Amino acid sequence: MRSRHQGPVLLNRLIGEDAFKSVGGDPFIARRLGTLLLASGLERVEVVPGHSPALSSVGAVANFFSARLADVAFTSRVTRRGWIIEPVV
Repeated sequence: MRSRHQGPVLLNRLIGEDAFKSVGGDPFIARRLGTLLLASGLERVEVVPGHSPALSSVGAVANFFSARLADVAFTSRVTRRGWIIEPVV
């Protein structure tokens, strides 16, 4: 079943993953951070969900997405990875 929010959610994931991967980062490290900190020897680790106030602004997110989609280097990378079929013109 498809949600009416599926497109924006996939776009958000695509742009977020690319932002990290394009510089060699791991976009999913936050999910493992508590476990990694405990494994490193830290004893008092508290993991709580949170959100970014910057991402709560629809205008700011829309501006960021628009800029990314207009970036030729970005569209070339995601096309090469098979995440989109052809560059956005």
